[in-house]
Amino acid sequence: EYLARCQHMLRQGLFVVDICYVQPEAAPQGTQEHRRNDYDYDNCSAEVVLTRMNVRDGNLVLSDGLTYRLLVLPDVVTMTPELARKVRELVEQGATVAGPRPQKSPSLVNFPACDDEVQRIANEVWGDCDGTGIKEHAFGKGRVVWGIAPEEILAKAGVQPDFTAGSRLNYIHRKTDDCDLYFVANPRPQNLSAVCSFRVSGRRPELWWPD
Repeated sequence: EYLARCQHMLRQGLFVVDICYVQPEAAPQGTQEHRRNDYDYDNCSAEVVLTRMNVRDGNLVLSDGLTYRLLVLPDVVTMTPELARKVRELVEQGATVAGPRPQKSPSLVNFPACDDEVQRIANEVWGDCDGTGIKEHAFGKGRVVWGIAPEEILAKAGVQPDFTAGSRLNYIHRKTDDCDLYFVANPRPQNLSAVCSFRVSGRRPELWWPD
């Protein structure tokens, strides 16, 4: 009953998440674990970016309505021309993309022209951004950032942390049309007390105990 009640609540609405990490296109592939510093994250494949991701009001939006504030590229120097063209399109339409400048394609399809196209797009979108002296470059309505942590990018943009606590607590945030649901769990076997902050205003909180 405990699990069924938790799962019922966690199927409501849409997942609220700020950061989307793109998986590498070259091997080894797979989802990666990242630190959750007050902002939650999601993983997606390059295929999702290519086929389901668009920009609305400066945010990245999937076809099912899931929204991200920041797209983070893998920490590699390879990118297929198809993904490079899509990243250019997203930034031009107003998205914020973080990650290193791509230098070549991980594929031999249309080699060596594929590498030339990736470098040409990178020069256009990243401009003079080198990740050390210059860490940001505007392109179209959006920008690329390189050399700054995703959480710092969000904080500088005025995005408040989604959830904070004085102690280490796990959380999941989902949103429906009329409420925000936060599932908060203590990963330790000991009881604790913590002052928590939620990125919600104008609502009255309620505590729902699964048991």
